[in-house]
Amino acid sequence: MSYTIPEIFHQKFATNIEAAIQQTSSVLDSTVTPFNFDAKSKSILIGTTIDWADATGGRMAQTNIGEYNATQRWVVTEKVMVPVAPALDEWDETLLDEITSPGSDIINAMTYGYNRIKERKIVSCIESAVSIGANAPTSTEAFPTDNIIAHGSAGLTFAKVAKIVRLAREQDVNPAELTWVISAKDEEYLIANVNEVRSKDYTKVAPIEGGSVVGSRWMGFTWIVSNQLTTNTTDHTVNTLVYGKQAIRFNFGSRKSAIETRPDRNGAIQFRSSARMGGARAQDKGVFIVKNYYATIA
Repeated sequence: MSYTIPEIFHQKFATNIEAAIQQTSSVLDSTVTPFNFDAKSKSILIGTTIDWADATGGRMAQTNIGEYNATQRWVVTEKVMVPVAPALDEWDETLLDEITSPGSDIINAMTYGYNRIKERKIVSCIESAVSIGANAPTSTEAFPTDNIIAHGSAGLTFAKVAKIVRLAREQDVNPAELTWVISAKDEEYLIANVNEVRSKDYTKVAPIEGGSVVGSRWMGFTWIVSNQLTTNTTDHTVNTLVYGKQAIRFNFGSRKSAIETRPDRNGAIQFRSSARMGGARAQDKGVFIVKNYYATIA
């Protein structure tokens, strides 16, 4: 057994795990706007409203000016990694060709885990405080409380859906541009308890066709189920998220993968991967957290 791993296996592993990640995605990837960069953080310019009005003063009217007071929000990337690197015994080097090939168990498992943490990071950047500052991310701004719907000791009711429709319109946002991300518990509650989700009065196409609301449009929203939403087992609540693609910027970042030997572990062969990613709300309008209560929640 040699403690030097042939270069071909390094290249195969790094190339094939990157290809697998690029060819797969989490369920939330398409619901956010890519905002890719190489630095640790990058700002998003948030401008003020610019209103139009009737022209007055004749054809030669003077144009007035006013300072454009923009603020900056920051997308801050964070390092994520496989905290417990899978490892092989020193005598298993004969398996390297198989393990570093496309579709191997280790590559598939790492890719699946990467998409899970990416989904959690997308959820986090939607509902967490945003970083702000003139030249660097120096402070934070909390999620607007007016856009948080209390659970009201109930699951995802039709009244909550109707309220989000109203709030979105009051914030000049078209509900048809929004995605509603719910948990499997919410989907079960909708199908079993909300008569409107099965009524033709509220949709031309049955939203639960095939036994699921995933990918369907109902009440204007596109519905997606995620297993990575924030849950509180003490309060028995789950946070569902409503937002538009343009409201969320996410840096999918870059990744590093390597095969290494561990002389300190009797020549064990470890497979290591890390990445940087992060996101932020570019705007608060049309972004909502809807809390739902269930007596039993995992």
